[in-house]
Amino acid sequence: SVRTVTAMRYDSNGQLDASFGSGGIAFAPHPTISEDIDAGARLANGTIVAAGRFGYPDRPFLVHFREDGSVATEIGDAGFVV
Repeated sequence: SVRTVTAMRYDSNGQLDASFGSGGIAFAPHPTISEDIDAGARLANGTIVAAGRFGYPDRPFLVHFREDGSVATEIGDAGFVV
C-alpha cells in the first residue's frame, strides 16, 4: 500500500496557498512513510524541504516539494532521503 506525507503552505494572509498542491495541500506518496513533518524550510528557489521521522525507533527523512507542491522526484529516492 502507498502512504503519504502531507504538507500545507500558507500565503502572507494566513490562507492556504492555492498555487501549492491541491488548494494549498500537497501529498508525497511513499511505500513506508506516513508520518508528520516536524520542520520545513522554503528555499530561495521557492521549493520546500521538509523533515520528519518515521518508524520505531525514529528514523529521520527529508522530502523535497517543488514550488507547485509536486514532489521533486529527481532528488534522493523519488523525492525522499531516508
